[in-house]
Amino acid sequence: RNIVSQSGDEDDKLTVGEWLFGILCGLIACIVGIVWLVQGKKKGWKLILVAILSQIILRAILAAVMAAQ
Repeated sequence: RNIVSQSGDEDDKLTVGEWLFGILCGLIACIVGIVWLVQGKKKGWKLILVAILSQIILRAILAAVMAAQ
């Protein structure tokens, strides 16, 4: 029973590599997140959220830099 609950807990958490993937590869990470959701993995929502938020922050930074020039 512990093995099942541990694997379920691990399925909810994003690894460091998955965080980096979500931050650096926005659209592709969203697609992967959707695939994970279809497969029943709960962390699909987290990957999608990380990808979208990182892209919003990146766009805001770029807009601020361009406005400052």
